[in-house]
Amino acid sequence: MSLSLIKTSYMGIQRVLFLHEELMKLPSFPRKALETNLTLYSGPMGREVLGIDTMHKISWVKLVARMFEATSGFFADSTDIHLFLNVVNGTLLLHCEDATILRLCMATYINAAHQFKNIFATNDYRTDIWYTSDKFIIMSNH
Repeated sequence: MSLSLIKTSYMGIQRVLFLHEELMKLPSFPRKALETNLTLYSGPMGREVLGIDTMHKISWVKLVARMFEATSGFFADSTDIHLFLNVVNGTLLLHCEDATILRLCMATYINAAHQFKNIFATNDYRTDIWYTSDKFIIMSNH
């Protein structure tokens, strides 16, 4: 529901900023967005639970990506986007074997680096993204 609300152009930036402020106030963010019980994946309904968890994580990454898109260049400090990048990082770590997750997370990283050039250029994030992308390319070629 939050994703559909911020996708609309009517008062889009105000909605995104409101959602950003509310998420930043939550002490459980981003931990609750990434929380999962890995033992459920091996049970009798393991594949279904994994699928539901994957969809849950995809929704969070899409929400973060849309928030970055709507606030392109708006934030001047990396602390504003640090917690949101942790959602993408955690999703990638939990479901790194899923090509859809890998593609979505990498696209979110690249778009965030492009949209927040002022932050990423000063904090060496760009070097980290380049290094990670290079490692993925090397691993996929072997």
